[in-house]
Amino acid sequence: MMKGSAFLAMLMVAGTIGCSPTSSRTLDPVTVSDDFMNPDASTVAEYRKAWDGTTLTELDRATVAGELLQADPSRYATYFAFLKGAIGSSDESLGAAVANSLRNAHGEEALDILVDAATSGRPQIARAAGHALAYKRQEVAGGSIVGSEADLVEDRIQRVCEHTSLPSYVRELICS
Repeated sequence: MMKGSAFLAMLMVAGTIGCSPTSSRTLDPVTVSDDFMNPDASTVAEYRKAWDGTTLTELDRATVAGELLQADPSRYATYFAFLKGAIGSSDESLGAAVANSLRNAHGEEALDILVDAATSGRPQIARAAGHALAYKRQEVAGGSIVGSEADLVEDRIQRVCEHTSLPSYVRELICS
């Protein structure tokens, strides 16, 4: 797990390699995910600092925002607004990262964005949204999502599955 000064050192080095602001990464998404398996206050603080800074590419911001949606609920609206705006990017890699990050979002608007993404004609984004919806279905089955939110997840998945032009890989993920 990368914590504290090691994380900052990595960001400082990565920030100097001249990455494209959208399609490149300075952070490894697996490392970010691992850091948020059981985040402590210092982990959240370091990623929040990175979020507020200028070293993250848009692709990194999408990954970090998805994790901070859960770990930093006081700024949920900020992270969600970024993801909501970035899903329509012309960069399909960024759109896919956003769709993946929306697995941690909650509410009807987030689900509607995932439905639109899963039924879009953009294969990479549709696949990522399908995976995000499948993840949400697993959370419902495991009891992590309950009540009206669980009903919304199942309703939105049903809506996706009703699309006749749904890509087969999305259909296989969530409609079987």
